[in-house]
Amino acid sequence: MPDDAIDHLLERACPSIQYRVRGEILHQPPSDPEMRRLHDQILQDEAVQTIFGWQQPDGWLAWSFHGTP
Repeated sequence: MPDDAIDHLLERACPSIQYRVRGEILHQPPSDPEMRRLHDQILQDEAVQTIFGWQQPDGWLAWSFHGTP
């Protein structure tokens, strides 16, 4: 049964979930070509790009991400 769930996620889940399944469950290294492809897809995601836009020069992701002071 777990293999069916893993296969399902690898076929249908978003790139972020696929990346985590491959890395955390299947222990594929980040240098693996499929992992690199998924990483590139994650970086191109519109929501990820929005969050990157919030990042301050010191790395802080702004109050809208971390909460109010």
